[in-house]
Amino acid sequence: MQRLARQEGIEEGRKEGRKEGKQLTVPLLLELGLTVEEIARRLELTVEQVQQAAQHQSN
Repeated sequence: MQRLARQEGIEEGRKEGRKEGKQLTVPLLLELGLTVEEIARRLELTVEQVQQAAQHQSN
């Protein structure tokens, strides 16, 4: 039981890390001239997630 909970915690941490990495990549891709739609498609995010990441980085 504890082992399963630990595995779930590890997987959740990995997912969160991947999400954070994508969000940090958004401003760099915007600087390279990619559109919000292109970034969303390439990073497998929604347009809204890309826009939020871009706004968060500019604040």
